[in-house]
Amino acid sequence: MKPGALLLVSLIEKHPVGYIFERSRRAWPLHITLVPWFYVADAQEASLIGAIAQYVCSLERFEVIVGAEESFGPSKDVVVNVIATQELLKTLHERLIDVVRKNAGTLNNSEDKWILDEYIAHITRHGNIGRNEGDVEIIDSVVVVRLLDDNQCEVVRILNLEKR
Repeated sequence: MKPGALLLVSLIEKHPVGYIFERSRRAWPLHITLVPWFYVADAQEASLIGAIAQYVCSLERFEVIVGAEESFGPSKDVVVNVIATQELLKTLHERLIDVVRKNAGTLNNSEDKWILDEYIAHITRHGNIGRNEGDVEIIDSVVVVRLLDDNQCEVVRILNLEKR
């Protein structure tokens, strides 16, 4: 992954624009990935983020229920809580993928196995930090995260879903 890549998430642990964190599993704020890492030319980034914002602002915030723990990853050593109510997140994921692709965004090839029909919304646990089965989370924004030099990530935009 090279600097400049973008990612779309719903932050469970809220942080402001400008927040910087290390790109290690333990340092990530709790989140649900909506669109995995993708690239867009610098000249087209503002237009792409604008298209995402236009789509997102037409949506109402919604609730999801946290499901049981499962083990993900090639070695089944990444503990996550799968979201029990997948339908609305899957629809959001699919539509965001479509917006990214229609606006010159290119998904990182290694992420293809985690999208569309293969997408499973989840929250990765960090040791004892995570959510519990039955918890309710509110999906109220789409957050744009950029990969920086030195394996750092930055929250660059918070796009809010409309209130009900």
